[in-house]
Amino acid sequence: MKSLRELELELCNKITDMGIQSIARNRGSSLLTLNLGDLRQMSNISIQIIADHCVDLQSVSIAGSMQVMDLDVEDLCKRVSDDLSRSSSRRLTDGSVKAVSQLLRKQHRAALSAPLRELDMGGCSRLSEDAVANLLPLCSSLTRLDLRGCTSLTHRTKV
Repeated sequence: MKSLRELELELCNKITDMGIQSIARNRGSSLLTLNLGDLRQMSNISIQIIADHCVDLQSVSIAGSMQVMDLDVEDLCKRVSDDLSRSSSRRLTDGSVKAVSQLLRKQHRAALSAPLRELDMGGCSRLSEDAVANLLPLCSSLTRLDLRGCTSLTHRTKV
């Protein structure tokens, strides 16, 4: 399994930080896609380990992982180049949007050939309309943007 490029662990509810850390340390250098959606026992420790060891990640999902916070999204933004899914976490705030904005600015300055194309912020009810409005002008490369359940958005949010 040295050539493992994609790993889907969504809804594997018995996987803990120890399991994720083992995967990141042993397989992280080859992983391009990692789905950790709805892992209820995963904490920010796992996110930090992933950011340190999964150096070529293009796509990561932490959707529904309720323990994930803004700092964790910042760590992931240092690695993820294409698709960041972090929906349904009520703990995420404008700090996460700021981290994504910084990622998009960095990609734009570097003229990356594979900029962030998909962003899922659905269910992140603590995101402000201003933060989303500041993010959207940076999203010219996005082909998919999920804002479902972002309850602070109004008709004034220009998408």
